[in-house]
Amino acid sequence: MRKNPLFSRENKLIFLEKSVIALLFFFLPCCSPKTGWVYQEVKTKPITSNSANLRIPVANPFNGLELQFLKGTFGTRAYLSVQAREIPPQANDPVAIIVDEQPYSFATTRMEGDQRLLLPEDATQLLISALSKNQRVTIAAPGGFYSEIPPKMFGKLYRKLSKVRVCETDQVDLNETADERR
Repeated sequence: MRKNPLFSRENKLIFLEKSVIALLFFFLPCCSPKTGWVYQEVKTKPITSNSANLRIPVANPFNGLELQFLKGTFGTRAYLSVQAREIPPQANDPVAIIVDEQPYSFATTRMEGDQRLLLPEDATQLLISALSKNQRVTIAAPGGFYSEIPPKMFGKLYRKLSKVRVCETDQVDLNETADERR
């Protein structure tokens, strides 16, 4: 009985090779990191524990910055975070925000652990305004950390974050009595 050349050992190996390559291309997108904005919301009763989080994940874990907008009873704050190492504590070395090639410089508050920076209110407002207008934004921090922040979908998701109901502390004077508020 004569063997069919289609089922030869050589042809089986070629078929197996091509199958593995095809499967790699099929599953590769599942392994790549997300590069778009991520929105998360926590709704509770009472609403004083509500919060919302809008962030753009780090594209490069070694020198990239994650930008995060966090809304809670404290208002809306913006943070920059790194993953691989600490941000060096260099005095007088501000964060640079570049909006459509126009540079701005801001002093930040270093958070415990040296991997997170709190941006000041004026920097937060600049970022919200620029990203809502679909402007190009690049952020650089001490230690060679930087990220280009894509504006795509930011406006829509930030409006969603803005609508989250929280009992903000600046709306209530804690020293007032119930009678004085009426």
